[in-house]
Amino acid sequence: KEARMALRPTADNLQKLMGVISACQRPEKNVREPAENQVLKLRQMPGYTTCMMTIATNGDVKIEARQFASIELKNTFRKYWQRRGNYFIPEEEKNTMKKA
Repeated sequence: KEARMALRPTADNLQKLMGVISACQRPEKNVREPAENQVLKLRQMPGYTTCMMTIATNGDVKIEARQFASIELKNTFRKYWQRRGNYFIPEEEKNTMKKA
């Protein structure tokens, strides 16, 4: 079974995610679509929901990014809370979300 690299909520990773979020909100299709595809891949990385929660709850982040992160959390929970296919949200991450 292939091990997946975990996405940690480091300043560098959060900054990169903010760039992806910003690109997802752009009207230009050639900018938005690659970013949306990247989000689909990132959703399946352990640590993604923790990073999105960090962005969603950070009062210093623009409201548009916080809203995107909140919606992304909802969508990710809906799709991956229970095992479907090869990926599901790890128990450790679920426990972190339950405590938040």
